[in-house]
Amino acid sequence: ALYRSGGVVAGTSAGAAIMSTTMFRDAPSVLGVMKGQLRTGAEVDQGLGFMGPALFVDQHFLKRGRLGRLLPLMVAKDYTLGLGVEEDSAVLMRRGPDGGDTLQLLGGKAVLIDLRDANTRREADAFALQGARLSLLDAGDEIDLPSRQLRPAAFKAKGQRLDPAAPGYKPYYELAPFYVDFLGDGTLATAMGQLLDAQYTELRGLAFDPRPQAGDALAALGFEFRLYRGPGSHGWYSDARGGEDYTVQDLRLDV
Repeated sequence: ALYRSGGVVAGTSAGAAIMSTTMFRDAPSVLGVMKGQLRTGAEVDQGLGFMGPALFVDQHFLKRGRLGRLLPLMVAKDYTLGLGVEEDSAVLMRRGPDGGDTLQLLGGKAVLIDLRDANTRREADAFALQGARLSLLDAGDEIDLPSRQLRPAAFKAKGQRLDPAAPGYKPYYELAPFYVDFLGDGTLATAMGQLLDAQYTELRGLAFDPRPQAGDALAALGFEFRLYRGPGSHGWYSDARGGEDYTVQDLRLDV
């Protein structure tokens, strides 16, 4: 009743995950989900659906490398949009009367995953995907979900706009890194910011289990991630808050 009358409903950690129509229930192994462990009533279950039927939410996203479990669930449950919220972050959703929902990031970082143009396939009974769109949101950023239009925070808009297709683009980073653990603590956010501000146009990394559980039939299976710029990839950079703060829209990802 509170929600339907326009009240605010909030939750932290699992309380954030339950905002979707579907939620992770007990899925401690990100790689296990990528290998196919995605069972209703075990790894996943029904959520409360406050975010609507089209948006899936996961939490502790960058710290725990949960991109690897969010993507398979989105594909399995036919979600087009996914939102990964970091531990020190909050996202405010404003529901529009005509479905024009907007998201605003309050502190920290979050990643918006868009699968509208993605292609999925299965290799060796495991997850694989091409062409996912990833956007990195920073404190104060807003995004309009129907149009996917991202508006940077005021301090970021006053900083440096980064558009690889624009005249005068002068990237900072020269040598492309290779990430041995692409799903490591904060790796995704670092990779996204640097890729937009780099002379190279793509980077790669791996995810694998160096100590697989006994009986794992896919123990030797690992995953390669290819993060790259595509048409429309752009963003902003600012050091106004004493750090290297990036907002990034529409990078591409293959797994």
